[in-house]
Amino acid sequence: GTLWAWGSNFYGQLGDGTTTNRFVPTQIGTDTNWKAVDAGGSHTVAIRKDGTLWAWGGNLAGQVGDGTTADRWVPTQIGSSTDWKAVSAGSHTVAIRTDGTLWTWGQRLECLVASVDGCTTDPYHLVPTQIGAATNWATVSAGALHAVAIRADGTTSFEQRRLQILRLEPGLSAASVEAALQLSDEEAQAVNAETLRILDENVRERIRVDELAQ
Repeated sequence: GTLWAWGSNFYGQLGDGTTTNRFVPTQIGTDTNWKAVDAGGSHTVAIRKDGTLWAWGGNLAGQVGDGTTADRWVPTQIGSSTDWKAVSAGSHTVAIRTDGTLWTWGQRLECLVASVDGCTTDPYHLVPTQIGAATNWATVSAGALHAVAIRADGTTSFEQRRLQILRLEPGLSAASVEAALQLSDEEAQAVNAETLRILDENVRERIRVDELAQ
């Protein structure tokens, strides 16, 4: 359960209290209860065996999750919750709690692909923010500008579908997309990826019709 890191350390993402690059595995602290760790582009996230969440490194967009945009050079506990199950770092951070809920922080991805209310004044989530109300998320992975996840029933990520619709139809409002996807969620439980693609096209058409009628 010891933690080790090496490589580029420009933002303090190795967690050894410095910004010095390390060319060999270097032990980070002396704790022996680390359970999971993931490296992003400029920050690192980890979960301890007690279910607490930790992050460090670059924090320009709030991806560390401590409520600031200050870089952290050592592992920093995020909140006080002890129910974190999985975490993944990209340019942002996504995580799942033991109750199956999905959380994200850092760059608001919708602000990169569409004009969404609040993006000008609030482009980042500085602390873990719940995505939707589903409680059956099983795994999650953060990319550079997107995130993917799998639910316990095997369906694909609500967040991934929402961002794809906003990317393809930038004129739609985020609220309309979320509402329509929630309505279609029950239908999507037992269908495969190709059917989901067709369903989301139908959702986009439904929103266009609804908004033109207003």
